[in-house]
Amino acid sequence: MTMQTTRETIDHYWAATFGCQPADLYQPNLMVVRHVALQGYQGAYLFRRGPSCVMSVPEALVEAVSMAVRGHTPDEVFDPQFLVHGFGSAVGKFVGPTWQGYADSTDFQAADSSSVRQLGPSDEAILRGLEGACGEAEWEQSGLDPYREPLFGAFLAGGELAAAGTAEIRDDPFLDVGVLTHPAYRNHGHGRAIVCAATEYGLDQGHIMHFQALRANLPALALARALGYQEYAATLAVRLSRI
Repeated sequence: MTMQTTRETIDHYWAATFGCQPADLYQPNLMVVRHVALQGYQGAYLFRRGPSCVMSVPEALVEAVSMAVRGHTPDEVFDPQFLVHGFGSAVGKFVGPTWQGYADSTDFQAADSSSVRQLGPSDEAILRGLEGACGEAEWEQSGLDPYREPLFGAFLAGGELAAAGTAEIRDDPFLDVGVLTHPAYRNHGHGRAIVCAATEYGLDQGHIMHFQALRANLPALALARALGYQEYAATLAVRLSRI
């Protein structure tokens, strides 16, 4: 079970993101706020946790959006179709709904990661091979960068790279795990081995581990849950072509 101190740290992080109080993340209502940590983002960012929904928008849109969502439930608003209807032709790219999961040392359930080793500068060529096999979009989503350590690789018995991953500090004390598996070797546990190794590394360093994936990516969610990651919230972002 996630430690209380871990949960409080996560609560304070998200509350600071929206400029609200941690208790607001537990209230059964819909709250519209101006961008705080997201200042400069031209779009809407929604956070859904249990009965609570927080919607962060540019300051110029707060009043109009508050009126538009009045009388609607969090379930209704946390829906791409509702946002399309509300923002009309200004809607650009959607990201999500995205699963936000966390793990500390009390959550973690280790798996076999004996095929994994840390990668270094001499492994750039094999990482570039993985990038070519998976394509630009998947590579970018994974967060992998041959020049930013730590990096992890899962290898087949013959020495081929089956999967790679990273553990990146984006917001201290959280360490974000990214993973990418070669298309020819998926659904064989290589991604789980990578996430396990990255999680062990981060926990040993004293971090709270963070894993996010699209809710539609069922294999990724199953992997995270099997390793003990606990669902905290879901997020949904929509970029707007104009304000």
